[in-house]
Amino acid sequence: MREELKPCPFCGNKKPESYLAHPQYKGKKNESDWCYWCVGCPECGAWFEIGYTPPKTLDDAHIDAVEAWNRRPNDDLIVSPLLKEGRKCEN
Repeated sequence: MREELKPCPFCGNKKPESYLAHPQYKGKKNESDWCYWCVGCPECGAWFEIGYTPPKTLDDAHIDAVEAWNRRPNDDLIVSPLLKEGRKCEN
């Protein structure tokens, strides 16, 4: 899976990386085995990892890590179409 990662929110680096954090866990089937996925910036060192135990999978961890990296504080803002056009609301 090749995902589109947003630039680093701390330094602006346009080439963050995502990778399997602990390759030795890949393919493990035991209930206590964790699957980890990291996303981070090689420029400033900002990074995090997401880990899950079954029934979550490595793919789940990968998808959630990318979504978390790409999330920004203003993602939930709803902007009126009038404001997008630069128009003012009239009373």
